[in-house]
Amino acid sequence: MAIRVVLPAHLRTLSGAGSEVPLDVDGPATIRAVLDEGFWAGMTLYPESKCTAARAIDMIETYGGERLWMNSACDWGVSVPLAVPYAALEMKRRGHAPEVIDRMVYQNPMRFLGQSPKFKLPKA
Repeated sequence: MAIRVVLPAHLRTLSGAGSEVPLDVDGPATIRAVLDEGFWAGMTLYPESKCTAARAIDMIETYGGERLWMNSACDWGVSVPLAVPYAALEMKRRGHAPEVIDRMVYQNPMRFLGQSPKFKLPKA
């Protein structure tokens, strides 16, 4: 329970940088505070711990897709580099529209990263 009290206080120290800072969240205890303070919530997907694809999709369904993005864990422990495409398939299985899936796996990351003048996609 302490995280609900401490986290918003720490987030307020970063006020003004909300739209430019993604904070990794692993569940409902942190996501609401992160979004309420105007930050982006990044969900690092792990197959067995922290934030699974199913848990991330539950949070998308609960909190909406604004300022949320998913990324695949490729660090310590068991990781699945294809976790985001697998999550997209799970979203499709749950009945999410193709536009919603595209927003979560492509448009939102583009929107966030596009805030940097150094982020440029190659011309097709």
